[in-house]
Amino acid sequence: MEKTDLKKILSVSGQRGLFLYLSQARNGVIVESLETKQRTTFGESAKVSSLADISVYTTSEDVSLKVIFTDMAKKLNNGPAMSSKSDPQKDQKPSSERFFLNMTRIASMFHTHEEDT
Repeated sequence: MEKTDLKKILSVSGQRGLFLYLSQARNGVIVESLETKQRTTFGESAKVSSLADISVYTTSEDVSLKVIFTDMAKKLNNGPAMSSKSDPQKDQKPSSERFFLNMTRIASMFHTHEEDT
């Protein structure tokens, strides 16, 4: 599977789904929906966040999505995540493990680049 640069995957406040950054427009950005493949433009006033800039607050620190996705890939031995069609309610797993498995569904779409050091 091809690796995806999380800087190019965008979340837009008020919009459903994620978008792939394509190009800079005169007054905003041109993006493509990952779900529908439809292209659109968001203006300067749109609240756009790159997945590379998003962190999850934990009990001790903020953890970037890149770290979370990398850890998930390691836990899965770079294999596929469980099917999105499986029913977590039927799984007899603790809620923390169900959360992790649900996050791997999202992570399976992305393979992060290793940190440049």
